[in-house]
Formats: sequence, structure tokens, C-alpha cells
Amino acid sequence: MEDLGTKQGTGPMLTEGEVGLETTTESVLVEGNGKAARGGSRSNSGSGSSESPLSRLVREMVLENVRCEGFINYMYADVKRLVTVGIGHMMPTPQDAMRLPFITLDGQPASKELIRQEWVRVKNHPSAWERGHTVFLQGPEMHRVRLTNEAVYEIAHDQMRKMIRHVQPVLHFSQHPEPVQRALTLMLWAMGPSGLLTKFPKFCAAIRRRDYATAAAESEIKINVPGRRFNVDHRNNAIRAYLLSAVSTAGSGKV
Repeated sequence: MEDLGTKQGTGPMLTEGEVGLETTTESVLVEGNGKAARGGSRSNSGSGSSESPLSRLVREMVLENVRCEGFINYMYADVKRLVTVGIGHMMPTPQDAMRLPFITLDGQPASKELIRQEWVRVKNHPSAWERGHTVFLQGPEMHRVRLTNEAVYEIAHDQMRKMIRHVQPVLHFSQHPEPVQRALTLMLWAMGPSGLLTKFPKFCAAIRRRDYATAAAESEIKINVPGRRFNVDHRNNAIRAYLLSAVSTAGSGKV
């Protein structure tokens, strides 16, 4: 695996203003189409200005999460039997799905009722969580609604910004070096803000005191589901690499 702890690790840190306010002034969709969103950089829409540190971090870490979670345009059941779409975006209720801009296979806006029916079909499928998303890829059980690539990325960017804002008052996200911010986004995407703060108290305490070596030691996400070890191992390795790179550039990591 490439050294994720040092990749893009020398850029400017996010400021508290960017963490708290940027989404009110620019679109959460970093790229205009799915293909472009997978790589490269851009200026903010219509402004001609350079991409902000927050936009760059969100864009790059959404792509990192694609490598951990996959990119699925249609509904499927994850290992916890939760209906999911896109880059690991959970939809616990039919109403959550109905809020998203699903379209039919011929590209027309999907009705609320069709979205609800699809959610129920996936939720009640007896083996969907074991067989993964491929059960709905093609054939008689093929999905009936989907999201565009643009919608998947917009949802992911918006969700990541919300997560960052959620933990900013507790973990002081904007005050850490960029590699630590990257590690935090990977933890947040896997656990959610509440899960991170409640299930990883030693990790969070180490982050608050900037003891990045201890944070790395307390960062392991554990899952015992066949076929999912590679994804979680990739995430765990990346998190540790980011945190330890911050230790190597800041001495002990303690202040």
C-alpha cells in the first residue's frame, strides 16, 4: 500500500471558519460529473479562485472512502442489514431513501412510492446482506431505481462536511495537522460522529491532547464479517499511517 500518511500531507490545515461556514457559500458537489469527480482538481464553481483546503480535503477523502466502501448507485443491504446506497450511505428508513433524488432506469425521476417499494424490497430480501450489492445488479432481482454519479458524490460531500462540523467543537478538527484531519474523516465515515465519540473514548482523548501516537494505537475498527476484512484493513492501515505521519513531523505528537 502506498504511504497514505504522507500523501497530500503538507497542504494547509483547515481553519475553523472553513469548517463552520464554507458550505453556506459554495456547492457541496466538488465536481460537475462523476468522471471528473474521481480525480484532478478544480476551482470553485464560477469563481475562478483556487480550490479551498476544505473542498480539497473533502474531495480527496471521499475518493479514499470509495476505495474502502465501494461506489454503488442503487440500493443494497450492507453487512449490518441496513439499506445503503452510494459510498456507504445508510438509509435506515424508507423516508431517508425518499429524500434522495433517485431516478428510474430510463432516467426519469422516480416516484416516492417506487422508492419506498424498492427500499422495502431490499430490506426484506432474505439473503441480500450476505450476497452483497451484486444480488441487485442484474437479472430478475435487478434494481429499479438508481442515483446518478453526480448525486452520489453530492450526497457524500455533504455528509462528510456535516460530520466534520459535528465533531469540530469536541475534537477541534480544524486545529490538527492535515494528516490527522484525514485520519479523522476516515474514522468518521466508518463510525459516524456519535459512534466515534462514544465507542472510541481513548482515541478521542488522545486526539484532543494531540497525542497522535496513542491515537494511532487506539484507532482500530474491528469487524468480523467474512469478505469484509480487506476493506476494513485498508481503512485501518490508512488511519494509522496518517496519524503516525503526524507524529513523525511533530516529534512525539504530544503537546
